[in-house]
Amino acid sequence: MSTRLIFVAAAAGFGGALLAPLLRAHADGDEGVAGQGPDRIGFVDVKRVFEQCRKTGDREQAIRQQYVATNEDLRKRKRDLENENDNLVLYGGMDRRKLREDERKIALAEFEIRFGVEWLEEKVKNDLEIATEEIYAEIMTLIGRYADENGYRAVFRVDEEELQSFSRDELKLKIHTRTVLYHLKADDLTEALILCVNNPPPKKGG
Repeated sequence: MSTRLIFVAAAAGFGGALLAPLLRAHADGDEGVAGQGPDRIGFVDVKRVFEQCRKTGDREQAIRQQYVATNEDLRKRKRDLENENDNLVLYGGMDRRKLREDERKIALAEFEIRFGVEWLEEKVKNDLEIATEEIYAEIMTLIGRYADENGYRAVFRVDEEELQSFSRDELKLKIHTRTVLYHLKADDLTEALILCVNNPPPKKGG
């Protein structure tokens, strides 16, 4: 199974089409100038920040390694069980009661392995969803702090999406569901936030 696909699918479900406005308190008499001062408006490709966040890759790799190790253990148990089952055929004149008991143990072990595989797949999916929620929450906090420290009154989500479409209906749908159709590149905070999320400032007093 592809943990990457699960991770990206989970990520796609967060954030919505528009980030909640991140409002900042202003002193009386401040005048907003386009692209400057306390009334600046920023735009972020949140999906790209998430995908290029170093922690995203680290958490995904840790979950994948855990999955591979546990899955390999289950596969080994299954191979051993198959060999055990094959050996029953060679017993021939063994005690029938013991044979039935061994068959029962093997059947129970087969059930435990099947359950283990299903449990593992569900655990990986759950772990990835939890990691996605936690990292997204951190990114939202970072965006709020960055906006506050740099004088942005609001930040809108503009995950990259081409307007090219195969049909007029598809194009109309994209336009109707897209909040921001255009913004100045100078107001795009994506690269700055990718830098911030991968290079957090040292904690004070530490």
